[in-house]
Amino acid sequence: MGRIVAIVLVVLVGIGAVGWYLQREPAQHSDAATMVQKPLPLPPSATQPIRRNEPQPDVTAPGIATPESLDGSDGAVRGSIHALAPTLVTWLTPEEQLRKWVALVDAVAEGKLPAKNLPLKYPMQGFSVVAQGDEDVSINPANFNRANLLIETITAIPPRKFADYYHAYSPLLERAYAELGRGGNFEARLTLAIQKVRDVKPLTADAKLARPKFYYTYADPALEQSSDVAKLLWRLGPANQQQLQSYLGELQPLL
Repeated sequence: MGRIVAIVLVVLVGIGAVGWYLQREPAQHSDAATMVQKPLPLPPSATQPIRRNEPQPDVTAPGIATPESLDGSDGAVRGSIHALAPTLVTWLTPEEQLRKWVALVDAVAEGKLPAKNLPLKYPMQGFSVVAQGDEDVSINPANFNRANLLIETITAIPPRKFADYYHAYSPLLERAYAELGRGGNFEARLTLAIQKVRDVKPLTADAKLARPKFYYTYADPALEQSSDVAKLLWRLGPANQQQLQSYLGELQPLL
């Protein structure tokens, strides 16, 4: 059950990030950006470690009521997410929550990100770059602070509490996966998805950008050919990427 808890958490983060990047800065083409000449100042919070909620007692929660079917389950899902992290509810999209989460997990297992039917949209400020000379362009470090609230909200969820809710919803999640007709089971896809996320290495600090068309791409072909999942984590910024991956590492003993 621990591996499932871990990747569902990753999905929450991924969905939020995908929601804003695919709406404003399509991942398959890299980010659409606004040129700036100097880096924007980093807020004080960017240099401070993200603080998690105080440890919670490792006690199994009482029975969690779940809907009987996928159809009409959105109200119950919203209530459950509110119990886990109230802030997340404000970013949820209206319909088919469970089916959207499952589709996202399936895509992440392939190293991809869906371009539509997202269960959560996170509001973002515009993306900016730093121009050094006529040709050298790099990512503005200030971009990496845009996802701080999302990452902090997710990693503050007590793992045991998250596990209790996943366990209650597991039959419905497996049913939603069966609807995709891909064979196998949801747990296997979750296992593969979490490995995809944890395997992403940090982005080189001086990674340069190119702009062959409207969208920015990585100047290094090896970076540009990386998976959508890798590019997503890089856009979160090194501190947020580390925070997320460290949190997943803490969940690994639950396996």
